[in-house]
Amino acid sequence: MKKIKILFILVLLLLIVPSVTFANDPKDSIPAPPGTNVLLFYYDHISGTDAYSNGDKVSNSTDFNANIAMLRYTYYGQVGKYPWALTGILPYGDMSIDIPNNKKYSASQIGDPIIAGVFWPYANPEKKTWVEFTQYIIPPLGEYTHDKPLCIQMGSNRWSFKEELAIVKGFGPFMIELLGFAQFFTDNDEYTRADLTLEKDNIYHGEAHLIWDVNKTLFLSADYFYDHGGETSAAGISNNDELDDHTAGITVGLHLTPSTLLLLKARDTFKSENCITTKDIGIRLAYFF
Repeated sequence: MKKIKILFILVLLLLIVPSVTFANDPKDSIPAPPGTNVLLFYYDHISGTDAYSNGDKVSNSTDFNANIAMLRYTYYGQVGKYPWALTGILPYGDMSIDIPNNKKYSASQIGDPIIAGVFWPYANPEKKTWVEFTQYIIPPLGEYTHDKPLCIQMGSNRWSFKEELAIVKGFGPFMIELLGFAQFFTDNDEYTRADLTLEKDNIYHGEAHLIWDVNKTLFLSADYFYDHGGETSAAGISNNDELDDHTAGITVGLHLTPSTLLLLKARDTFKSENCITTKDIGIRLAYFF
């Protein structure tokens, strides 16, 4: 029974890294002026101890920790009255899991790069209204090995594609940003040394940000995220790890200079059906030029 419980906890962690790398920040769906370059650095510390199965807690002593850093470049352009952007992201992660009565697993790896094209079919700054569509492509170029559990690896050894739609509407000093995406995965046909195939269902994600522009240099945001799907199976056998997670957070945005924006954020996955509930403390530094 103890070995089964350990294996179950490892399976639960399969989906943690994707949820970290794909979480959006407030005002991400608002385009910068055409010709703008942006260089961004992200850092998140994620930790969790409580594991759940079918909504029931099965462990409160699992020690999961991750330090995720990402370097991102974005260029904004415009065709006619329609803004667009191209972006590339390179993630790096240092992760570990310590399960009671079992050994500690750890890995430090470069993750799968993320490439995205963004298009705004409607953008009206005067009315503070934007509609944004983004296509993400994630090729399997990150580090991956059979010698470590998949849960602590940054590489996924499979392609994935994500289609995102966002709407932003401002009301005086306040702004509402609503966003949803669907993410699709190819198979990982080298899941184990025996080359078992790991399949993964689509993930469906929704989020909302209520933003308050306190003044020209400071904004606050109350954030909510929901994830569903992503159940995995190996050799046709389900791992019973479908996501149904709720996360709340707060974000503080501060313009240090006219060309430098600092974000401080805290997020808490307060409810999970089949995963480990995690807490995330992060920063993001953006330089516009």
